[in-house]
Amino acid sequence: DDVREFLIRHFGKEDGKNVEAYENMLTQLPLGRNGRSFFSFVSYLNNDPLPSGFFLAERLDNKSAGLYAAIASRCCPGLSEYLHVEMLKRLQEIGICYLNIGGSEVRSLHDFKCKFAPIEQRYMKLLVYS
Repeated sequence: DDVREFLIRHFGKEDGKNVEAYENMLTQLPLGRNGRSFFSFVSYLNNDPLPSGFFLAERLDNKSAGLYAAIASRCCPGLSEYLHVEMLKRLQEIGICYLNIGGSEVRSLHDFKCKFAPIEQRYMKLLVYS
């Protein structure tokens, strides 16, 4: 399966949990509201049979969506930025004006997300307990 092979390339064979989780997200979308709540896009480059990246988002209300996953191959610089712009364009075409792109576990991810000129940032503290 093309999606699975891309995910194994991206995460590595040893990270089977991530491979399985993202594969499920892409291949078994829930129907949501009338089958129109979830949006996905898989990208291919240069006639390569394996995907080069994908995104998956869910409608939160009439004008907003939440991003669940945005993964791009590390094969070429700028691909991740391109896929984000393509995703935003596609969401805008169906009336989505706002996208919650989620938190950033590391500074480099935060810096990447700031490239898209966020209109609001929320800061949260993570509490872990057992």
